[in-house]
Amino acid sequence: MASKYISIKEAADLTDKSPQTIRRLIKSKKIDCRKYKTPQGFNYEVGKESIVEFYNLEASAAAVAEQPIEAKTEVKEVQQLLKDRDHKIIVEYAPVKEFNNTLQMLLKQHAQEKENLFKLVEAFQNKVVSLETKMKVADSESSRWYKFW
Repeated sequence: MASKYISIKEAADLTDKSPQTIRRLIKSKKIDCRKYKTPQGFNYEVGKESIVEFYNLEASAAAVAEQPIEAKTEVKEVQQLLKDRDHKIIVEYAPVKEFNNTLQMLLKQHAQEKENLFKLVEAFQNKVVSLETKMKVADSESSRWYKFW
């Protein structure tokens, strides 16, 4: 026997409306619903008959929604789908390979530029140390003790 109440998601699928629209109908009390407590809060279930009545849905549409979905694909169809999927993967492999090569090239360039940057920083540090040493020597020469007059 079919359930008298359905979830908001099922009601939205049945009516081709959004779940938010169904929630608005519940809030405005235009459709029948029931509320039950869960550990996370409250959930609502909508009366199937009130949804069908509110949207003037045909009984056949409601009956179709009640029926369980059966797998209608046969083995040959599944095999064909798998072949198509494998073909798509092979076709899409070339751009992926090209992208991978480009990415590897960019990584190598980045490593070289990083190495060059480190060399420049080291050279700059050496120049700074050299200039500091020259300044100390120049200061020490100008402040000899015997040149006080």
